[in-house]
Amino acid sequence: MADEEKKKSIFDRAIDALTDRDEKAAAAEAARKAEAAAAQAAEDARLKAAADEAARKQSADLARQAAAEEAGRKAAAEKAAAEKRAAEAEAKMREMKEAEERREQQAHMEEERRKYAEVQARLAEQAKPKFIGEHHVASGDTLGQIALNYYGHATREYWMVIYEANKVVIGDNPGMIRPGTVLQIPELPEALKDK
Repeated sequence: MADEEKKKSIFDRAIDALTDRDEKAAAAEAARKAEAAAAQAAEDARLKAAADEAARKQSADLARQAAAEEAGRKAAAEKAAAEKRAAEAEAKMREMKEAEERREQQAHMEEERRKYAEVQARLAEQAKPKFIGEHHVASGDTLGQIALNYYGHATREYWMVIYEANKVVIGDNPGMIRPGTVLQIPELPEALKDK
């Protein structure tokens, strides 16, 4: 029995050793799997953190890009508004310059008109016959007799000078002068003075 017990105990010990070995191998396998799972979990956590960081960076980049685009739109709008204001100011300046030029041109034209009127007035004054006397028409007077009296000639061209100067007073008929009428006697034109 002691041999049996001895055999049994060797057998049991062998079984126990095998069992221990299997258990140790299983425990080692379990520990290895747990380590691998922990390493995988750590790797997964690292990958997730990296993915989260990349997503955060991408989100920040997108936000910066959107802000830059918005700033670009604002800058473009401000530039367009500034260009519009500059164009309006330039148009206003051009309009003011044109108005000033028109005023200057108008003033120049007014000055030219004034000078022209002065020249015309001087010419009209020079063209007006100079009167050498007045004649009070008496009964029986004719323009020919009056011309003979003042010019020394009684021909038509001489008495027509008196008629033309007094046409308003005499009327349409030079042969009908009324007594009491006052006639202005003009100076003879140069063409008639030499005859």
